[in-house]
Amino acid sequence: MSIVINIIITFFILFWPGILMMSPMIFDAPGSENDQGKVLGCVLFMSYPVIIFLILGAFGGHYFGLNPFILSGVCLLIVSLFFFLFGYTEMVVNVIRGVPNSGYGVVRDKVYYNGCQIIEADPLTFKMFKKEDYQYEHSASLYATDKNYFYYRGVKIPDVSVDNLRGKIVADDLYWLNDQYVIKHGKILEHRDPNTFGGYENSAHWTYAKDGQYYKLYYNDRLVEAADFNTFTPLSEPFAKDNNIVFYNDNPIELKVDVHSFDVLPIYGFAKDKDYLYCFSPENEQRVEAADSNTFEEIGGRYYKDKHKVYYRNEEEITVVEQANPDVFQLVHYHESKDYDAKDNQQCYQNGKAFRCDPLQESITD
Repeated sequence: MSIVINIIITFFILFWPGILMMSPMIFDAPGSENDQGKVLGCVLFMSYPVIIFLILGAFGGHYFGLNPFILSGVCLLIVSLFFFLFGYTEMVVNVIRGVPNSGYGVVRDKVYYNGCQIIEADPLTFKMFKKEDYQYEHSASLYATDKNYFYYRGVKIPDVSVDNLRGKIVADDLYWLNDQYVIKHGKILEHRDPNTFGGYENSAHWTYAKDGQYYKLYYNDRLVEAADFNTFTPLSEPFAKDNNIVFYNDNPIELKVDVHSFDVLPIYGFAKDKDYLYCFSPENEQRVEAADSNTFEEIGGRYYKDKHKVYYRNEEEITVVEQANPDVFQLVHYHESKDYDAKDNQQCYQNGKAFRCDPLQESITD
C-alpha cells in the first residue's frame, strides 16, 4: 500500500515545477492580485508538496524510505525562495495588510500605488480615476490627484496644477488639460494651448492646438510642420491632405498627385485622383498607370482586378498579371496537392505568375 501512495505522491510532485512556472497566469484578470482569497489560495495551492509530506509524516509514512518531514522542509525552502524571487511574498504581505498590489489605494491614512506608499500624497483629498468615466480608456486608472499634485503611475507630475484639471478623450486617446498644459502619459506636451486643443472625429491620430497665434497639427503627438491647418482634412486612415499636400501617416507623399481630387478607396492602401490609381505602403508609393480606378476591386489572396486587367500585390509593389482574364479570374480552393492559388479559363497562377495547367478540371471559390 505504501508503494502505491508513494507513486501517487510522485505523480503529483512531477507537476509541481510546471505549476510554479505557470502560476503568474492565475493573476491575469484585472484586480485579481488584490483579491485576498485568491492570493492566499494560490500560495497555498502552490505549496501543496509541503502539505502532502506533512500529512504523510503525521500518519507515520515514509517516501521511498525518506523522512517526509525533512522533505516537507526542503519543499518549503524551495517554494519560499520561489515566492521571494517572483514577488509573491510581498504580494501576500500586502493583501494581509489590505494594501493594493496593483493600482491606487488609501489604507489607514496612507496612499499606495502598486503596493508602494506615495509619501507626498494627501489621503484626505486623494482621488482616483476610473476608466468607466473616460470611455473605458485603460490609462485613466493610472492617474490620480490630491489637493496638491497630479499623479501618473504613482509619481507626481512636476509643475502641473490640479486647478481646473480635466480629462478629455481626443483622437481615441486620453489627454489631461488644465489652464496651462496638455498632458499625456504623464508628460507635458509642449507648445500646445489647452483651450484650443482638439482632434478630428474620423481620425485616431491627428490633433491640433494653437501655439502662440497659429494652429499647428500633430500626428501621434508629433508636430507636422508641413500641414496647413486651415485647409487640412483627415481622410480614411492612414491618409490626410490639405490644399497642397497629401500625407501618408505624418509624411508628405512623394508622388505627384492631383490633391483636389485625391480620395481613398475602400481597399486598404489604395487611393485615386482624377487620373490615376495609387498603391501605398509604409515602404513604397506606386502609381498604377494601367489600372482603371473606377472599376478597381479586391479579389482576395493579394489579387485585384479592374475591367481590363488582373493585378497581384507582393510586399514591394503591385504588378499586372499578364494574360489573365478579369472576367473569369477566381481563386482556387487551397489543397496541399496544388501548387497554384488562382485560375482563369486558360491558365493557372501562383503568386501572380502564370503557368500552364488544366483549369477546367479544378474547383474554384465563389
